[in-house]
Order: sequence, then C-alpha cells, then structure tokens
Amino acid sequence: MQQSELEEAKALFEAGRNEEGRLRLLRLLQAEPESVAALMMLSGDYYAAARYADALRVFERLVQLCPDSGVISVGLFNTLMQQGSGDAAVAEVRRFMAVADPQRERETLAQYAQLCLQLAEQKR
Repeated sequence: MQQSELEEAKALFEAGRNEEGRLRLLRLLQAEPESVAALMMLSGDYYAAARYADALRVFERLVQLCPDSGVISVGLFNTLMQQGSGDAAVAEVRRFMAVADPQRERETLAQYAQLCLQLAEQKR
C-alpha cells in the first residue's frame, strides 16, 4: 500500500496539485507514522512552499527516526537557517557530526566542515 500511495502523491506534486499531494501523504502517515519516504516527501514540499515551521516539525521527526542521515541533517540545517535560527542550525551540525558514519557520510561531513570554517571566518 505505501508504495502506491507514495507514487500517487508524487504524481500529484508533479502535476502541480500540491495540496492534494500533501493530503495523500498525511493520510499515509496516519496509517504509517514512521514512513521515512513519506516524511521526506512532505518535508521537501513544505520547504519548497516556504512553510518552514511545518518543514521543521517534519525534519525533527525524521532526525528522531534517522539520526545519522546526512540528507535529513542538511534539510534540518537549511530549514533552521531559513527561519533565522543560526545557533540551532550550528547545533544540528554538531549533533550530526557526533553521530555520522564517517565513511557513509563523507560528503556531508566535508560540506559541514567547510561551512564551519566559513562561519568561523565570518566571526573574525
């Protein structure tokens, strides 16, 4: 059931029927609240629609489910930055760096290391 629901939601988003796509995902999440795929799709839609408070809520749930996912961490970081929560965004970088698998998340860790250097330069 989940795969067909996800495909239907994706098709709705691609057709520009975002509200219907969101409703389809929310219905799916009522039945399967830990569906990472549905949560990822929903968080991306909220972010793209500049619904950052909603995106934040979903990304925080995703971090609970997948604390060592670079994609999720970057989504949460970007959402926090869009909300003007720089300190919380930096805290997310620290949290992720503490739990990330250095082999699997090499690219994300390198991006975050570069970001930390840039932030340090800005504070000088």
